[in-house]
Amino acid sequence: RDAVREVNPESGGRDWPGGWTTEQLATIGSLYRQGMAERSSESTHYFNTSPGLYKDAGLIASALPEARFVYCRRDARDNCLFVYNTQYRAANFHAYNLKQTAEYYLHYNLMMEFWQARLGDRMVRVEYEDFVYRSEDLLPELLEHCGIGETSRMATPLLHSREIGHWENYASLFAPLEGVFSDIERRLFTPA
Repeated sequence: RDAVREVNPESGGRDWPGGWTTEQLATIGSLYRQGMAERSSESTHYFNTSPGLYKDAGLIASALPEARFVYCRRDARDNCLFVYNTQYRAANFHAYNLKQTAEYYLHYNLMMEFWQARLGDRMVRVEYEDFVYRSEDLLPELLEHCGIGETSRMATPLLHSREIGHWENYASLFAPLEGVFSDIERRLFTPA
């Protein structure tokens, strides 16, 4: 966002890429690469796992043509329970109301599907549960998607299955929202 603000201070660090010129997008990309190189001059690849960046996927894709995206989708109830039980330092106001968390989950995933359709093979979707149980199979595919060969220097993510299906321990909390979660399942998990 600093690169965006530098190119267009009125943007607040966020803007739709359709409003940018080719030169501005190139400058944003260059400034971003420069900032990353200053943070880690030895790195050739940079990862940002902030879910809030989904709003900026179009700008990122336009400013960084080499960027690749991994969309990790998780079971709605497990994901919402995790968010609901997390105490955030700032923002994420939806996280303190389970219904709002579910609505945000739906919005986020619909936007990610929108970006997946627009970005084509630059974005790959992986189901969280598949990744937990089959990470040895899926990690090489994800590395290839991102243009990274297998590397021993890369830290593999800590994965565990104890939170898969964890929402069932709180089924009574979800009961009043069954309609919301049924809608999510219908809209996101039912084949067209």
